[in-house]
Amino acid sequence: MACLSFLARKSMSIILASQSSVRRAMLEERAVPFHAITSPYDEDAQKEVISHLPPVQQSILLAHGKAHAVSILYPDAYVIGADQICDYHGTIFGKPLVVERAVQHLATLQGNRHYQHSAACIFKGGVHLWSAIETVLLDMRPLCDKEIIDYIQTDEPFHACGSYCYEKTGHLLFRSVQGSADAIKGLPLDALYAALTSLGAH
Repeated sequence: MACLSFLARKSMSIILASQSSVRRAMLEERAVPFHAITSPYDEDAQKEVISHLPPVQQSILLAHGKAHAVSILYPDAYVIGADQICDYHGTIFGKPLVVERAVQHLATLQGNRHYQHSAACIFKGGVHLWSAIETVLLDMRPLCDKEIIDYIQTDEPFHACGSYCYEKTGHLLFRSVQGSADAIKGLPLDALYAALTSLGAH
């Protein structure tokens, strides 16, 4: 992470502790002024420590960890942390990274229901101010092998939890969804926006 001058640090009233292009776009659509910074939080190491916990709790703790680490570095800013977990009967489907794993994920999810847990929080000066989690129930339609391969080639969902990009053409994979599209994309956006407004962050 690049070092910033004192004046630059002072000017950052809201920080998104994430480099997710989808989350950035969501905040930009709400006209929220913010800076995006990658958190130094060791997410992979922490996942091992908390792997015994329910997926909902894991998502909240990971969001907290990301935000807390950045809020220590930028104590005057309201720091947003976020995390998303794809939950199939208690099994977590993370980012596939490679084609083979994406195929495995979608072959399992097709014709079945699963959950997306989307957590967000706000920290300032290392202190937790607010957090929320939104869970969406998704029912994926049956897919044949060719449909799975064609979808992966179209959206390249290698950095998406569950191996689909809902904001692209991934929404076409589902026969029903109970919850908000924002949560599927990675933020409980309405609740987060209301919290930022209530805190006077923007």
